[in-house]
Amino acid sequence: MTRVIADQPPIIPSDGTQIRDFVFVDDVVKANLLFAKSKTTGEFYVANAKGISINTLAEIIVDMNNQATTLGNPLSRKEYQRTCF
Repeated sequence: MTRVIADQPPIIPSDGTQIRDFVFVDDVVKANLLFAKSKTTGEFYVANAKGISINTLAEIIVDMNNQATTLGNPLSRKEYQRTCF
């Protein structure tokens, strides 16, 4: 985001096709407060279940700044293609 605000292209250390699930931090806080009050125990996944590619997210951020750029780099062998719950 800092680079885009400075009118520089974002750095994406992969080809950008990986799918991720992003959650608004306020939603995570609300979920944790609910879990703390609950008698249910165990692991909880807080997600929106709507994956978005890194390239799409970068394009949204770039478009919001009215900037044109080329996205993507080669996929790292250590990079997961999809992490979405």
